[in-house]
Amino acid sequence: VRNALLNPDLVICDEGHRIKNHQASVAVALKSIRTHRRIVLTGYPLQNNLIEYWCMVDFVRPNYLGSKLEFCNMFERPILNGQCIDSTVEDGKLMRARAHVLHSLLEGFIQRRGHDVLQVDLPPKTEYVILLKLSNMQRQLYMKFLETVGALSNSSEKTLNPLRTFAICCKIWNHSDVLYKFVRDRQDGSDFDFDLELEQNSNKTLTTKTRSNNRLNINNRASPQTVNVNNPYEPQTTTFSLEKKEFDYDFANSILNSYICGQLSNGIKFQVALTILDLCIQYGDKVLIFSQSLLSLNKLEEFLSQRYIPNTDQKWEKNTNYYRKFL
Repeated sequence: VRNALLNPDLVICDEGHRIKNHQASVAVALKSIRTHRRIVLTGYPLQNNLIEYWCMVDFVRPNYLGSKLEFCNMFERPILNGQCIDSTVEDGKLMRARAHVLHSLLEGFIQRRGHDVLQVDLPPKTEYVILLKLSNMQRQLYMKFLETVGALSNSSEKTLNPLRTFAICCKIWNHSDVLYKFVRDRQDGSDFDFDLELEQNSNKTLTTKTRSNNRLNINNRASPQTVNVNNPYEPQTTTFSLEKKEFDYDFANSILNSYICGQLSNGIKFQVALTILDLCIQYGDKVLIFSQSLLSLNKLEEFLSQRYIPNTDQKWEKNTNYYRKFL
């Protein structure tokens, strides 16, 4: 096995973007393989992370772009500095020049292919987007939530978190039972909100920096940037944490006091999903259902377990006639 790993004719690395740290054990192990033919496959675009790009190139052609330090001085710093919000005209010109040089160096052995190369072999894909009306219960909850949000927008007692707000809306428009069970479980002392991990992530502080002395810290693409007009070089912090009294689910209490759980009609989206499932089974098709909400999937499974498989006397049973996988 050792000889096969050290002296193969060809090494092909799929998901090559994982070679993103030249000091990581994976990169060190791959570089120890003795071979003259190396191929890296990745579906990820460059995404402005030049060091990860250098790691992949350095595996295919060791030292072709020089050492990491040489690559940083020649390409990474000039290219990143030209992308700053406060970059000068000269920075932009240098960035474009170095990017052109880098592209010229790599075009001989880096091949980019789009989805068109697969169209000959793969069947065409048709996408349908279905817009659904809310049920009466969902509409009541949603309108009450909007009223509460409108009132809080002019109040200084509570703060609105955009991620938490989206998580609340997801519970409403997926199915009213999702919101009902979440509110009930919270009142029992539990916090079973796993939707998108939004509410967990929303309490984290996101920090972005503008131009520092070395002007390299610009790779915070997902974070909003703020600039101190008095000192444009001072690091600024944008926080999504709820430092004041946190927005809660009190808006739903008056509506959910007499709520009857377990009615499929309280969620139009679930009705449509289960109808599509039944029709696909009748036509012999297989179905994949994706959701970013674990609570919604739990509720869908609950409804599914109460239904019979079309044209059979057998009910749906997990790991028997359907499977669930976390990604």
